[in-house]
Amino acid sequence: MVNFDKAVSQTKRYERDFVQIVDAAPSFANYFSDGMVLQGAPDKASVWGFADSAGGSVSVILDGTEVATGSVDSNRKWQAMLPVTEAGGPHTIEVSAGGSSATLTDVMFGDVWFCAGQSNMVVEIYRVGIDLL
Repeated sequence: MVNFDKAVSQTKRYERDFVQIVDAAPSFANYFSDGMVLQGAPDKASVWGFADSAGGSVSVILDGTEVATGSVDSNRKWQAMLPVTEAGGPHTIEVSAGGSSATLTDVMFGDVWFCAGQSNMVVEIYRVGIDLL
């Protein structure tokens, strides 16, 4: 016969241990990923995520140079503004706190254009007559 109370107790212990391991390093919000495009000049890009130490701080590193810091709030969230960065890349962005870090690679800076519509969106952009380059 299975002792369900003991099984639940062990499961909770493993969940607790797993959460502690996962939470040990700072991370970027799921919104951010490798190969993404962030806003380029003339505007600054904002990055955010989570860290284990409420009240602590994180360092944001762009291509090996620390460019910003962020404070970790009581909900373990941090946010930082990157400096104005010209369009191009690829770049590497790292967030570091307490000896642990998370890294995004192949990050580009620039503008992303979204077009939406119905049948009128069949026209290719080059037919509009605007030189985007």
